Amino acid sequence: MTTSNNPSIRTDALHGDGKELNNLVYKFDSTRPWQYFVRGDPIASSVEKGRRKLVTSHKFQKTYVAKDRRTILRRKNAAFRDVDQLLLTCCHSGCLLRRGAFQTRIIMRAQRNTVYQKSYNEQNYLFSKLMEIRVTVGGKRRVNYTIPPLGKVCRTAFRKCYGLSSSKIQVLLKKIHLDNPSVEPDQRGQRTPRKFLPLVKNMVINFICSYEASESHYRKSRTNAKKYFDSKVSMRQMWSEFLKENPDLKTTSLRRNNKGPVLSFSSFRNIFNSELKEMLSFRKARQDTCQTCDNNSNKLKEQMKKTGRHRSEDEICRLRNQRQSHLRESEARFASLKYDVTILATKVQ
Repeated sequence: MTTSNNPSIRTDALHGDGKELNNLVYKFDSTRPWQYFVRGDPIASSVEKGRRKLVTSHKFQKTYVAKDRRTILRRKNAAFRDVDQLLLTCCHSGCLLRRGAFQTRIIMRAQRNTVYQKSYNEQNYLFSKLMEIRVTVGGKRRVNYTIPPLGKVCRTAFRKCYGLSSSKIQVLLKKIHLDNPSVEPDQRGQRTPRKFLPLVKNMVINFICSYEASESHYRKSRTNAKKYFDSKVSMRQMWSEFLKENPDLKTTSLRRNNKGPVLSFSSFRNIFNSELKEMLSFRKARQDTCQTCDNNSNKLKEQMKKTGRHRSEDEICRLRNQRQSHLRESEARFASLKYDVTILATKVQ
């Protein structure tokens, strides 16, 4: 160090404790850089202390403006979302340019609409079917990516087509089992279910089944013998009545005061939906009557009320036959309508 050649620096401070050298910090003047190096090598005070901050350029990052006027930069490994502004360059083979840029963008939009209408677990299952994993003799794993209209493509083309990030691909590869053609379902957002004793569950089922329920009169053939409770009965009312008969299962506002298993309304509803929903319902079945049937029933009731010479057995027989023929005709019309909706509609498509 050439400390003796620079009279502006106190020599007693430099030869003192080493801690004082760490405090000799200044800001470098870029307009006059050589004023600090007149006598050759820089002195100790010319070295700025502190951590050097790396400044990265945000030239190629997309900027978003939030509602509170905050500027948010796009993540480094963000997925490719904008199809119109997406570059179709992927590899030297040009996987995304096999059918032209215009046709490729149409395919990408169609694939995204097909996939992202599904749930999260269904999306992962579809992606796993498009990713073929092979293990070589040396133990290395090879992955082949496929886009149905384009065939086998590279990894970058697959990511750009479905708007996936690199971390999403890694997560899918971890969830895919080689020995089982399935993918692990997503376990986020789920809570540990409360374990009920089988006795409590059976008590709830028996209590619900003890209520009187009746079949739908107008929709008997379409409700698969499903029964409906009276309109005055509700599920919450059932739950309240059940807790009155079983006060030990009643919940309290403080969880620490609950002794043993408790039954909340949501648990009562979950038991009904999982065990009895296919057989019982709290909603009234849709009722639609026919004017011809109503008129025929009213006339038949009037004839049945008559007695003596005012009652006509021939008229009663005629009304009954007319009603039966009308019901058979309506069944034939409904069958024809169902055929048109299910069979002919698929043929037209």
